[in-house]
Amino acid sequence: MTVHSADFSPDGSRIVTASRDDTARVWDAETAKEIMVIDVSYVASAAFSPDGTRIVTASTDNIARVWDAATGAQIAVSRGCQISLSCAAFGFNGTRAVTVSADRIARIWDAATGKEIAVLRGHGEFGVRSAGFSPDGTRIVTTSLDETARVWDATTVTEIAVLRGHEDLVQSAAFSHDGTRIVTTSIDNTARIWDAATAREIAVLRGHGEFAMHSAAFSPDGTRVVTAAYGDARIWNVDSRTLARQRSETVNSSNVSTGHTRQTAARCILSSHWDGWSRFWNAESGAAGPSWRGRAVLPLPDGRILGAGLGGDHALSIWDVRRGTIGPVLRGHTDSTNGALLMPDGRILSWSGDRTLRLWDSETGRAGPVLQGHTSSVNGALLMQDGRILSWSGDETLRLWDGRTGAAGPTAPPGWVYGALVTPEGDILSWHQDHTLRLSDSKTAACKTIFRGHTDMVRQGLVMPDGRILSCSNDHTLRLWDSETGEPGPVLSGHTDWVEALLMPDGRILSWSGDGTLRLWDSRTGRAGSVLSGHTAGVGGAQLLPDGRILSWSFDSTLRIWDSQTGASGPVLHGHGDGVTGALLTSNGRILSWGWEDANLRLWSATTGEAGPILRSEVGPPPEGSFLKVLGVLNAVEMPEVIEFSALRPTEAPSARPKLTEPPIQPEPAVQEFPGLTKAMAELRGLVGLSGVKSEVRKLVNLAQLQVRRRQKGLPVSPVSLHLVFTGNPGTGKTTVARLIGRIYAVLGLLAKGHLIEADRGKLVGTHLGQTAPKVQEMVKNALDGVLFIDEAYSLVPGGQQDQYGQEAIDTLVKEMEDNRERLAVVVAGYPERMRRFIDSNPGLKTRFMRYIEFEDYEPKELAQIFLKMCADHGDRLGPGSEERLRELVADLYRRRGPDFGNAREMRNLFDQVRERQAERLAVHPDADPTLIIADDLVDVPMG
Repeated sequence: MTVHSADFSPDGSRIVTASRDDTARVWDAETAKEIMVIDVSYVASAAFSPDGTRIVTASTDNIARVWDAATGAQIAVSRGCQISLSCAAFGFNGTRAVTVSADRIARIWDAATGKEIAVLRGHGEFGVRSAGFSPDGTRIVTTSLDETARVWDATTVTEIAVLRGHEDLVQSAAFSHDGTRIVTTSIDNTARIWDAATAREIAVLRGHGEFAMHSAAFSPDGTRVVTAAYGDARIWNVDSRTLARQRSETVNSSNVSTGHTRQTAARCILSSHWDGWSRFWNAESGAAGPSWRGRAVLPLPDGRILGAGLGGDHALSIWDVRRGTIGPVLRGHTDSTNGALLMPDGRILSWSGDRTLRLWDSETGRAGPVLQGHTSSVNGALLMQDGRILSWSGDETLRLWDGRTGAAGPTAPPGWVYGALVTPEGDILSWHQDHTLRLSDSKTAACKTIFRGHTDMVRQGLVMPDGRILSCSNDHTLRLWDSETGEPGPVLSGHTDWVEALLMPDGRILSWSGDGTLRLWDSRTGRAGSVLSGHTAGVGGAQLLPDGRILSWSFDSTLRIWDSQTGASGPVLHGHGDGVTGALLTSNGRILSWGWEDANLRLWSATTGEAGPILRSEVGPPPEGSFLKVLGVLNAVEMPEVIEFSALRPTEAPSARPKLTEPPIQPEPAVQEFPGLTKAMAELRGLVGLSGVKSEVRKLVNLAQLQVRRRQKGLPVSPVSLHLVFTGNPGTGKTTVARLIGRIYAVLGLLAKGHLIEADRGKLVGTHLGQTAPKVQEMVKNALDGVLFIDEAYSLVPGGQQDQYGQEAIDTLVKEMEDNRERLAVVVAGYPERMRRFIDSNPGLKTRFMRYIEFEDYEPKELAQIFLKMCADHGDRLGPGSEERLRELVADLYRRRGPDFGNAREMRNLFDQVRERQAERLAVHPDADPTLIIADDLVDVPMG
């Protein structure tokens, strides 16, 4: 198991190491015997205090902890950093501490009060990787991706010396106990000893083979150095530069002491599924454990789980999976829970579609403050560095709240928010539907800077180590910005679909896209590097493996491992039955992957890509009307080490484990949390007939809602095509439904306006050479951010003729659809067979119109309802005997209908004829009721 760091005690008798197995361990420096184990979740480093009585650890859970070095008891906790910590060390006789976090900034703290004293941002855009004090506390040494270590005056925070010599990023640096020398480690597989005053290189230590050294420290007398690498720690005699003692952690060796290896008890994996159940799995064998009804929302540090969906009242509950009990139950939300997080004081913060956030006592379930103020669903929340809460909502506002009392603070109305983060300086960076990013003051919520330049929605924002901002957009580009002025920097162009990204340890940018590729970029210049090609569908996400390689997963049902230096493709992981929508690296070095439409999870070797156990779920078919083909996996996590697989118990609640004979639980219906969606869907339901159409639109809306929610939570999404083919005879409501779909798209944020522009051949095709393309472009321009509706689209090329102007219109339309894929929905409509021939005639059309909705002819009963609605809309009513006459007339019309039957248009013709007969009658009998339609008014109408 990887050892992250190692440090001598001041008297040289002990060594403390930190490992990926979530422990810090104290060893006897002479015998290499393990003395004590301290359980620390996500520990990244450990170091002794100057007097040897305390140990400080830094964890990627954002917490620095101080421990009693004799008993292992926890003494103090510092939660002052919002971003994960990578190292921590004491200085100034233990009165100060220095930490480095994932933002690559070093911070100096008062060890007693936790108050921040100074911030060190050295090494330019590359940032700080590690930091430590000199024994007298007057100096700090830092390391960086720029292949150097630097020495600083701890009081003035000015640079004193630069240590140059490593050939790759420098992992760690530490002073000797007399402060005269410094030892550094690098991923160039060496440790180097330097003169702290002159920055002269004294010695180079090599010996861990191919493995990079993570950390090193001097013994108190300065004669030895301990180094830590993947799998072992070594002690060196630095005078002779020979290996004095090695404590190997190879489990096959029988004559050495071992440590930092996996516990014999297996950890467990928790997955949540679309069938409404959460399942536990053995992380080693893949064996199935208990299943719990409900959706797992948040694993708690003590091994309990915050769950939802156990009842219909939107209550949350805490699952004690070791006892098999449910409770306490957290009641208060009146809509589904969109997310939750754990507060530093142990309370739970949840947010919901009911427009509120709530604080709860995690032990008793007692409700605390209710954070009220949003007027739409709360879509996300995070913690500020000072303990306040930041939330954003469908009401297009950001709100700040007191994290202790829940009292409302400042509000910023910046437009529809897709995501936000807190910058290292404490400001709020948010990104929006209006194609901008905004930097807001954390105290007042006032907007300081607006970043404009993207031409489509911004999907993601990141803060670079040098303080610049990186944004990723649906306009296929990434952009770098000056965080102070908002001025644009390099534009990273190359992708041909939406794009997301992460920062590499060496300072490069890794991006992935719906175009099926990943790309590497120079973060300073924006210059394109390697293109990682191989996936045949959009890339859903990527992460770095411990050895520096890249793992990606795709909607093409595969995962791939890549060389991060050359971009060369390595192992391809085949086996999923559908697109892979998520993956993570487990503590035992395996890859866990899952997909929405694959009932099974899979484990793989992170080294070779070899397939491991399959975590098989027994689920039934999706409920009728679901957009899913298979009830797959929503998401999965590895549980904290405090809960072991063998300790799990099934719930004591009735029907705790699903029976194969039971129908699957229907997924919770999509919450109508988008303003205006309820009204639009009600109008759709209010249309006469069209049951098949309504079902197809409902599926489309469910899928679109899911994509929007995942995008709001920063999860990977597969692009949803907005283009549709409506097939059916005239008068079946195609234009009406197209107009409603435009409104629905706008409500969901898929289109900015959602208006409808109608077009036909006359508006798209010119009569002279050179007129057609401009006409198509003008219509598209008018329809941007809305729907372009083309009725009888096959008339562009009538009868399949070689119509030069019509073909030019189609070619121009295809190009405009591609260039404006995120801003334009095209709906083509017409008779069924003619539309199919039209779409099949052009490959460009065939690949862009994938969803057909069929509008069937109205039944006689539905035609009569349409006529009655027309009467009601005009204030008319049918007299005695008139309704029977209407049914007879409509049935006769339906029976005599031909291939061009006009449906609702026939009812319009009938209504017009009836009004003419009524007018003639009223001319003879002026005192008769002008709103009454009698049987004699209902005459036969010639078929239109």
